[in-house]
Amino acid sequence: MSLVGISTVIAPWLGEWATVAVAGSILNGIQQQFNPTEIQKILKLAEAAAEAAQPATGGLFCRCDRDGPNKVQNFLEQFFQSTEVLNELQKPLQNAGKPDLNVLVAAFEKLATNHKAAKNYMSDSLPLWMDVFVGIYFEEIKGICFKVAKAQYLEQLAQRVKKVQFVGMAVSDSDIEQPETLAQIFVMPDVREERNRNLSQVSVTINGQSGYHMNLSGKETPKIRELNRLIKQNDLLKEQKEWAMRDRLSPRIPAPKILNLSQKKAVILGAPGSGKTVLASYFALMLCETPQSDPTQIGLESNDDYLPVVVRIRDWILSPGVGLLEYLKSNAKASLACKELPTGFFEHWLERGRALILLDGLDEVVEEAQRRKVAEQIEAFLHCYQSNPAVITSRPAGYRRDFFNLDEFPHYTLESFDDKQVATFIDHWYDSR
Repeated sequence: MSLVGISTVIAPWLGEWATVAVAGSILNGIQQQFNPTEIQKILKLAEAAAEAAQPATGGLFCRCDRDGPNKVQNFLEQFFQSTEVLNELQKPLQNAGKPDLNVLVAAFEKLATNHKAAKNYMSDSLPLWMDVFVGIYFEEIKGICFKVAKAQYLEQLAQRVKKVQFVGMAVSDSDIEQPETLAQIFVMPDVREERNRNLSQVSVTINGQSGYHMNLSGKETPKIRELNRLIKQNDLLKEQKEWAMRDRLSPRIPAPKILNLSQKKAVILGAPGSGKTVLASYFALMLCETPQSDPTQIGLESNDDYLPVVVRIRDWILSPGVGLLEYLKSNAKASLACKELPTGFFEHWLERGRALILLDGLDEVVEEAQRRKVAEQIEAFLHCYQSNPAVITSRPAGYRRDFFNLDEFPHYTLESFDDKQVATFIDHWYDSR
């Protein structure tokens, strides 16, 4: 059913004063910061929708006295402020689920029996009327709950991502290791798309031996230990050489541009210290609704309702067997110190394609077999919520180009600053000091 214009087509039975009183009663004792005016609008919308759902009967109260001294408006005001009804209407505001339809119907029937104006209501229409009312009320209240919870979530996330620590770059003794505000000093880096899809994989052979070895007893002998050390060293050297010889024929583009591309998903590879985590933090900060936030700085519209979702992969893998969605929920409470979020909070944005998913540090999964498994979990999660933009970061060392499909997940390399970007960063750094 379309809700557009319902409140103007069917006038709600509750008057303005009664709606204000009912909204106040619903919010009585509720600790969170809800706007009474929004509750009033929801009551009107839900009641009007319920009445409009029954055009064939003329409405639930078509046989009732609408204008007498005990008119229907008075009945509804009593109904909505009765204890059992208020308890049900407060449930979604307390993250306790949907109002119980049976409780509301029973309370309505009991009160209507003793009310002169309402006793002639269309009893056959009551279940449908109440079902529509509860459905609209619950969905609209959930939206408000998510809005309130989002503000709290963003406040906590901003505290986590807005500071960046630079060790050894102080300008005086008093400033040693002083954190800076990310928005003050950040300079947007460039990326370059990797177009060469046939990059070789590391395959090392030393004196006819390849891979990592143990003797038959399962112990690592000094000779095997040295062999493994040489193999690891050669692995790293080959990866570093491969990184130095990467494809640089494609043009440099500002990093936010990858969020505007049709694929919506990207892998960003960068050398140690190149700024991968800082970039992910900046993307999140621009959506945190702080005075420094500006979605247009990362290629989104200023009025877009996006939820930044930041996953430090090294932290996620500390909870084996925990899926990404479950980790988001537990991490919000444990690491971000958020109060209990409403049920379905993350799903609300994920299912609407309104979450910016930032997965930082795939390379920090040490074992390659586990790293591949983590990559598979990430890919499955992003396929489940495929309408959302997502960025995965990793060092090139240990990364395999077959972790993610290159057609669906374009790969970009994070480029070093050019001379202009270096000068801009220096200006920002000293201005901030």
